[in-house]
Amino acid sequence: MRELPPVLEVAVLELVRVDSSKAMPWLLSRLEDRKALARQRAALALAGIGGKQAALHLVKLCKDDDPWTHFAAQPGLRRRSGKDFACDWLFGTTTSRKAAVSKWSAWVGQLKH
Repeated sequence: MRELPPVLEVAVLELVRVDSSKAMPWLLSRLEDRKALARQRAALALAGIGGKQAALHLVKLCKDDDPWTHFAAQPGLRRRSGKDFACDWLFGTTTSRKAAVSKWSAWVGQLKH
């Protein structure tokens, strides 16, 4: 069986580029998807939206059970904030990530909107 290209994901990334307000509801629904790949791609798209709502969800994804999901969430936070609260996003324990997640949460709390 031939694998189809990720048409929907590419379309959403383009929608974010053009009009993020229309992409946000769909992206937020992907954050609850059981498939980690859907959450990872939503994280990458949220990074392109910016704003407090997107940042709040990126911080939430840094606590995800899937290592690649929190790995996908943190570059958007780094790019938006200009900060790097480094930790081992892939192989670190929940406890080792806790300090970085706490710092990201504090940063998001300072955002106006």
